[in-house]
Parts: sequence; structure tokens; C-alpha cells
Amino acid sequence: MTGRKCGCCRGTEAAASEVFNAGTHGEFLAAMLARLSSPAYPALRDLTVRTPDDPAIALLDAAAVLADLLTFYTERIAEEGYLRTATEQRSLELLGRLVGYRPRPGVAAGTYLAYTLDKDPRPGVDARVVIPRGARAQSVPAPGEAPQAFETADELPARWSWNELKVLTRRPYQLTPDVLAGRAELHLAGTATNLKPSDQLLFVFSAEQSADPRMRTLLPVHAVRVDRQHDVTVVELPREVASLADLKKTLEETLKGLLGGEGFPRGSRIAGRFAADVLRARLLDRLPALDTATEFADELAHVLERLVEAKELAAPYERVLAWFGAVEAALVPLRDKARALEPPLPEECPQPGEGTLYHALGLAAGDGDGEKCPDEPRNPAILGLG
Repeated sequence: MTGRKCGCCRGTEAAASEVFNAGTHGEFLAAMLARLSSPAYPALRDLTVRTPDDPAIALLDAAAVLADLLTFYTERIAEEGYLRTATEQRSLELLGRLVGYRPRPGVAAGTYLAYTLDKDPRPGVDARVVIPRGARAQSVPAPGEAPQAFETADELPARWSWNELKVLTRRPYQLTPDVLAGRAELHLAGTATNLKPSDQLLFVFSAEQSADPRMRTLLPVHAVRVDRQHDVTVVELPREVASLADLKKTLEETLKGLLGGEGFPRGSRIAGRFAADVLRARLLDRLPALDTATEFADELAHVLERLVEAKELAAPYERVLAWFGAVEAALVPLRDKARALEPPLPEECPQPGEGTLYHALGLAAGDGDGEKCPDEPRNPAILGLG
């Protein structure tokens, strides 16, 4: 033999520090078997048998299994400390907590169910039945979607005669002078009110005290929308509208108070970053360049979207969350007032198209005098011209 070593008995190489899994069962067993033949361990030279049924080899095999299990779990535990390799929900929550992130809680889907009962075949009998809690219902999926299953949360009493009951979609409210002063619109029952913009509405709050001026209010109609699906007429009431310059001045004063007041949570990284990146850089610095009410309202809408994300991060911190609530309460009215300054979009009448003579002659289009587009004629003889 020469002085050069062959290297056949040196075992496996040490793993790098960034590798969490030090080896596998086969690698550990091969390394220990190599040590049996090493001259560095003369006490083991008599262990010459290498069959699996040998007690010494079986002991080494068990040790290799133990080492494989330890390295496997060591690797899994180490991977839970990194965002890209973590798989446990608890690990992700703890990692997110380091930067102030809190995941949104899961919310189960919900819907309203309406049951239709069959009539009892016995004459004059309207039996009362109970739909048990947990009764399963399944939605009809759209193309490419999966059906959604729902279960009733409580027991529901039911009768056949209740099939005629309509679902209550709106709740009536009692108008008072204070309630009317705070409302921007009213919902009137029916769609045949014939109300138009600039019409006058007289509100009498007490029949016995109708002569009292405080019990009467006369307001003009700002706009009218007809909701035929819900059989209501939406009447928009006039609102106090400030100019764009007033809104910009109010916003500037409001932000200075929010950023420099006692309520600002100094020391909070979440609030500090939002104030610097959004309120100052996004609003205050760009405020002189906002020349139209639409740009002003869109900018505030974007800031409010960012505010929703910031409130989720600030949920564990009561003082920071309260400050974000004050910011939202100050910006929402300014956004709504800016929307009121936007010019109304003209109503587009349908263009004459190919098909019937009624459309080809342009009878479906407006007359250009600012009136609303005429409805389609109901007479099939007119629709079928041509």
C-alpha cells in the first residue's frame, strides 16, 4: 500500500449549515458501517458481519432510522420560520405578527332561503310542519362553477298557506324633522308618483299641529330614480354643496389636525407609514394638482381603500385603530361632497340599428330637446314594421 488513502472508509461529508436535512436513512447507515472498518476504531474490528440479521447491524439500522426522523422534523421546524416555506397556519400568523399583520378571519357564506310547500291533499287542512335545523340546500351553479351547499341555522315553522307571503325587503321608517334633516334621499312606495326634479314636497309631521311652522318642511326634489324591481321611487333631496376650493381647504386643515393633534399615535409604525406614504405624499403633496371634483373624489376613494387595509393591520392596537377611525370619519363626508360637485352625465338614447323599420327610421331615439328617451312601443304592429 502507498501512503495515499483511498477514501473508501471516510464516511459522508458534513452538510452545509444552510441545509436543514443532514441526511437520509441510507446515508446515516452507510456512514456508520464505514466506521466499523475504520482503523481509527480498533475495538470494532471483530464486527465483520454485514447482514441485516446481525444484532450489531440491526442496532445501527435502528440508529439510522432515529437520525432520519430527527433530521426530518428538524427540517420541518426550521422551515416554519420562513414565510415561503411555512405550511402551518399558526406559523404564518406568528410571522405576520412580527410586521404588524393580522390575517382576516374566515367568514362562512350565507344566503336567504325561501321554501315552497305542497298543499295537503286533505280538504280544509293546513298542517304546520317544521323544517329541521341543518336542512341542506344546494345552489344551481353557473357554467364553470361548483355548487354551493347551505344548511339552515335554526328550525323553521312552515305552512302551505304561507307560500303566498312575500319576502319583506324594506322596513318603513317614521320621519321626524331631525331625521329628515339628516337624510339625503327618501324611498317612496310605488312607481307611479309622477315626481320630477324641481317639484316641491311638503312634509307635515303632525296633523294636530299642522299650523306650526316647525311641523312643516317644504323641500325641492333634486333627482328621481324609479326602482321597478322593488316597486319604490327614490327621491334625492337637495344637499349643501361647497365649492372645490372649500373642500380642498377643509381637507388640508383636517389632515393637519389629524397628523399633528394629540390623537395621533406617535411611535406606531403602521400609523406613521400610512401618514407619510398616503396622507402626506398622496393627498397633501398632490392636493394643488387636483383641479376637478372627479379627481378630488377619486383620490379620496383611493385613500379610503388603503385605509381599509391599514385598519386590518391595526386591529390589535386599540389606540391606532381609533385614529384610523377618525381619519375615515373625516374623509368620507368630503368624498361624498366632491361627488355631488361632479356634473351629471347626459342620458344616452339608443342609436338606430339594423332590424325593424321602427329602429331604421330613428323612432327609438330622442328628439334632441333634452327629454328622456321614449320607451319602446308596446304595439307589436309598430315594432314589426319592415
